[in-house]
Amino acid sequence: MRPFVQRPAPVRRAAAAAAVTLASAAILLAPGMAIAAAPVDGGAITIYPVAISTGPGDQYDPHVSGDIASYTSSDKVRSYDFFSGDDTAVPSLLGATDLLSDVSGGRIVFSRVETSGQIPVMVYDIGTGSTTKVDPRPTEQQFAAAIGSSTVAFIDLTASAAGELVLTRIGGSSVQVTTDTRTEQGPQVAPNGDLVVYESCGTNCDIRQAAWNGSSWIVTGLTATAEEDHNPDSDGSLIVYDAIRSGEKDIAWQPVGGGAEQRLELPGEQRNPSISAGVIAFESTAVGDTTADMYLYQVATNRLFRVTSTPSDDSLNDISVLPDGRIRLVWSSGGVGDRDVYGATIELPAAGPTYHFGGFQQPVDARPTLNQMKAGGAVPVKFSLGGNQGLSIFAAGYPKSQVIACDATADVDGIETTVAAGASALSYDSSADTYSYVWKTDKAWAGTCRQLVLAFADGSVQRARFKFK
Repeated sequence: MRPFVQRPAPVRRAAAAAAVTLASAAILLAPGMAIAAAPVDGGAITIYPVAISTGPGDQYDPHVSGDIASYTSSDKVRSYDFFSGDDTAVPSLLGATDLLSDVSGGRIVFSRVETSGQIPVMVYDIGTGSTTKVDPRPTEQQFAAAIGSSTVAFIDLTASAAGELVLTRIGGSSVQVTTDTRTEQGPQVAPNGDLVVYESCGTNCDIRQAAWNGSSWIVTGLTATAEEDHNPDSDGSLIVYDAIRSGEKDIAWQPVGGGAEQRLELPGEQRNPSISAGVIAFESTAVGDTTADMYLYQVATNRLFRVTSTPSDDSLNDISVLPDGRIRLVWSSGGVGDRDVYGATIELPAAGPTYHFGGFQQPVDARPTLNQMKAGGAVPVKFSLGGNQGLSIFAAGYPKSQVIACDATADVDGIETTVAAGASALSYDSSADTYSYVWKTDKAWAGTCRQLVLAFADGSVQRARFKFK
């Protein structure tokens, strides 16, 4: 799908001027000694959108991990592959209702309402195609499954009517980590599987965590106010949640190791945050509006980006930051009973000074053209960055390549110039203001297509596609 560039949006619809005025003072003291962040408008973002599921029925509760998204479609769970574009049903049982999934590392967990009335949490392994119970018991009433690495969290209603938090390692033993009269709900597991955050509700709801110390799970409280806290998530470094402070619902976060609570200072109501690699996705309803749009906030740079601007209610989002810095975002749009699921791959602009990439020069053509060449040869990949930026221009681990599907409809252009097949090397020609990266290919790539990824030190990413013969 062709990309589109999201225009810079006001920090919020009705209060752009106030928020931008505060931007130079990035943090301000707020009531309750929390720190309030007044974000700056991050500018235009490049979005590659996809309509994951827009058919009849209710599609909702999407989650994403890398290339794989999972969601509930009426009474079944489905998965979507951003790389291949395949949308497939998770195997189910006749008469069963599958719902409320989560995904991590090629595994999808969900609750299955069986015809017997039992409700176990299931795990589906995409690689093997197998579906098994996570924690089989004689009586199963298990809800709100979440997964990170091999750790699965869920709420067990057989332990108490209010629900208790149970944690299990796939293929290992389970442990009930709460035993109280409070209602536990909404668990989320950090990507490494060693931290679980959840809501604990009595007269009001607070955020708590269960952390693995190497031998057992240790439960501690994170918030304890007279106001409500909901919808926690964690990327292993930060814990994010929506919090009512002084009567206003905002996005709040704090470091995993402890520290002051910080809040995103925006007018209107913000809710349901998710976080990956320090980027928070959330829903925001402007003052006077009844529907929400999707936003991204990058904590390290204090930048805010608007993703959607539609008349529909956009909600129930999830985020996954890819190794190359791109962002995968999924969300539902529409009213309950008739929701659709959408996704996007998003590229944020680099913060601070940027390289001015002048495009690929011959003999390499830009995407979507497939540059055809003989596997095992070497090709000079030439480009300009708007001046001599030195030779430390690439991000750590780059350039690198990855296998892609060969697009039968793409234009194919043969590489006119190759060079001696030595080691890959980078050079700069000051007279032509041109960098040349000599890319050494592998003979084993014959008959395949690959994408060369140039991730630069300023955070920008450029790609070229090749077809090998």
